[in-house]
Amino acid sequence: MLNSIDNPFARFFEEEEANASSMLLQIPLKNGDELLGILAVSSSEEDYFSDDLIALFILIASYAAGLIIKRDISKDKKSKADLVSMTYRLSTLIHNLEAGILVEDEHRRIALINKHFCNLFKIPLEPDMMLGIDCSRAADDSGHMFSNPTHFSQRILQIISELKPVIGEELELPNGIFFERDYLPIISGNTFLGHLWQYKDITNRKNAEKALKKATEAAQAASLAKSRFLANMSHEIRTPLNAIVGMIRILNDTGLDDKQQILLRNLNTSSDNLLSIITDILDFSKIESGEIDLEKTDFDIHELFRNIYDTYKYKAREKDLQFGMISDPAIKSCLLGDPVRIQQVLQNLLSNAIKFTSEGKVEIRNELLAIENGHFRIKFSVIDTGIGVSPENQKKIFDSFKQEDESTTRIYGGTGLGLAISSQLVGLMGGKLQLNSKKDSGSTFYFTIELPMGLQPAVQIPDSTPVPTSESLEGVRILLVEDNKFNQFIAQALLMKWGAVSDVAENGKKAIELIGKHKYDLILMDIQMPEMDGITATSLLRNEMKIETPILALTANVVKGVMEKCIEAGMDGYVSKPFDANDFYRKITSVLGGK
Repeated sequence: MLNSIDNPFARFFEEEEANASSMLLQIPLKNGDELLGILAVSSSEEDYFSDDLIALFILIASYAAGLIIKRDISKDKKSKADLVSMTYRLSTLIHNLEAGILVEDEHRRIALINKHFCNLFKIPLEPDMMLGIDCSRAADDSGHMFSNPTHFSQRILQIISELKPVIGEELELPNGIFFERDYLPIISGNTFLGHLWQYKDITNRKNAEKALKKATEAAQAASLAKSRFLANMSHEIRTPLNAIVGMIRILNDTGLDDKQQILLRNLNTSSDNLLSIITDILDFSKIESGEIDLEKTDFDIHELFRNIYDTYKYKAREKDLQFGMISDPAIKSCLLGDPVRIQQVLQNLLSNAIKFTSEGKVEIRNELLAIENGHFRIKFSVIDTGIGVSPENQKKIFDSFKQEDESTTRIYGGTGLGLAISSQLVGLMGGKLQLNSKKDSGSTFYFTIELPMGLQPAVQIPDSTPVPTSESLEGVRILLVEDNKFNQFIAQALLMKWGAVSDVAENGKKAIELIGKHKYDLILMDIQMPEMDGITATSLLRNEMKIETPILALTANVVKGVMEKCIEAGMDGYVSKPFDANDFYRKITSVLGGK
């Protein structure tokens, strides 16, 4: 039927009909029971056909059918009665529309108009009195209503000359009112019949959009303020914590007696717990605000498991627990994924397993389930014989700040964020953290994720780096740019222990002065400093002084975006505070290369 109708909308449909997602509106053009044709309109936009738009197309169809009938009126007297009836129905329809409708014939004389149009344009006449009026100068007469009268008049002339549909064009009035304009040329076959205009008052919608935009901007500002707060909190807490951890490490090398060693171990445990709590809170905040991006790097899953095992075997031994590891030998290739986040999840689960198990065993496993299209589907599990989780609490413990025992007399500490963070990280990796457990009968936490095959040989996890010796950095000259006296002391003590020679600059400005006088093998650059920060100093060194010396950022700020700015400025990597001695040493040696 469509192919038999010479209609621009029908042709448009023919071009798009292969699109399964498009919507089609078909309106018959009828004279009584006689089918004169079909008006067909298609759209790929969801919810395009509103009630008002459907009524508008019915109006077009009715008017077009009326014109066809009018041509043949002398041949069929019955058509005259049909035309009168159709005109009456059409008049009722346009009278009730919530839009201003104006239909002009080919000579721009008014053929149809409704009361709403008259109201919008403040026309003091009834619609019936407007029929037949020439609209040629109507745009000039009405232009004063709009913010740009000249543009309003010229735009109407342009639309009429092009004879192309215009949908959703917005017009602004000086008093804060907004109109939306639609235009359709009325064409039957190759014959041009006239113009159809629709105007709507969309002021309420525009005000709602402005309010939404304002609310969005406020939300973005709040998110930015939150990010800045997290950055500052991270820096302000981690900086003194770095000093505490560093002093503990230095004290440990001073030959303490047994009683002092016990006190130092307790102090070290407390600082580790504090760091863990801070890390949990920052990780949770970053996940909640969408600031965590997963890395995609090659890694060896067996090496990752060995490192985790080596880290936790001592903690298990302290509680006289059996600790086992099973890594599926069927996984022979290196994998592509985020080994840091996988390790974080497994360490969270292992930490809980050891904490909540007083006797028996704890075990960590990986198991290859399938290989499909170069992707390894792997199940990770942490199994314990601990206190277990009751059925009613098995879902609750994955919620933020929730623990099974929330009483004031609870035995076990923690923020209640570890499982929530782990669950969300697993979700970001495409899996789901699940639990099988019975109260007093142990627990199994597990998740399954797919990891593609890596393209490069598997690289070792940083923890596998040998412990540095007293001569590891002998002959290396390093500039330490750090404003905090405690951090200066800690970093210099480590560098001296490894045989390096170091100078200190309190800020970026002092660092530039020293680098202009001396040659250094490495620059350790703090980010937040008075007078000149580390990123500004690095940009000057790289871009103006053309210094190629390796630069490592020293930062207590672990919020997303900071490291990107460091790399963009020209730094070669970063060391986070508090310093982990082995990680600090590994990153120094990695940028020094052969030296």
